[in-house]
Amino acid sequence: MTKTTIDIQAFINEHPFTRYQWMILALCFITVAMDGFDTAIIGFIASDLVQEWGVEKSALGPVMSAALVGL
Repeated sequence: MTKTTIDIQAFINEHPFTRYQWMILALCFITVAMDGFDTAIIGFIASDLVQEWGVEKSALGPVMSAALVGL
């Protein structure tokens, strides 16, 4: 059995990203960004939710925690 050595840098240089791979990378980025968006925005709208829903601030604890379940 012979061992073959592969030069990773040369392999990467010889095989650049295709359009399909760039599209997949962009979709993954958008997915991660949108997943984090709901977590970030809930802090900004919490006071409006308290007023709109007519609940105590302490009642929003489960709502704030539920945003992290998907992470």
